[in-house]
Amino acid sequence: MLTGSLVSSLQGIPRSTHDIDIIISIKNIDTNKLIEAFSRENYYLDKKAIEDWLKLSGGSRKHFNDAVNAFEIQYGGLDMDYISFWAQKLNIESLFEELKIEANTLE
Repeated sequence: MLTGSLVSSLQGIPRSTHDIDIIISIKNIDTNKLIEAFSRENYYLDKKAIEDWLKLSGGSRKHFNDAVNAFEIQYGGLDMDYISFWAQKLNIESLFEELKIEANTLE
C-alpha cells in the first residue's frame, strides 16, 4: 500500500517530499533478512525504524492527516459501505471513526 505525500498529492492536498512511503503487512520478521534483501545502493531501510514500527504497529500523525485530507476531498465519490466493510474486517473501525469525526465534509 502506498501512503504519505505521494498519495496525498494524488488524492488530497499536495505536499513535497523526496521519498515514497510503502506499508506492508508483516509479522514475526527477521529485520536483518529484510534489510539484506534490498541493495544499499538503491534502497534505504533503517533497522531501528523497522523494529520500532513492529513494536508500535501504528502510523504517524502526518499520515493520518494525509488520510483525512484525501477523505475530505474525495468524500463525494467514496463508497462508504465498502470502506466500512474493510474497516471492520481489518479491525480498524475506531481509526476510521476518528477519521470521520476529524474530517470536514460537506453533507
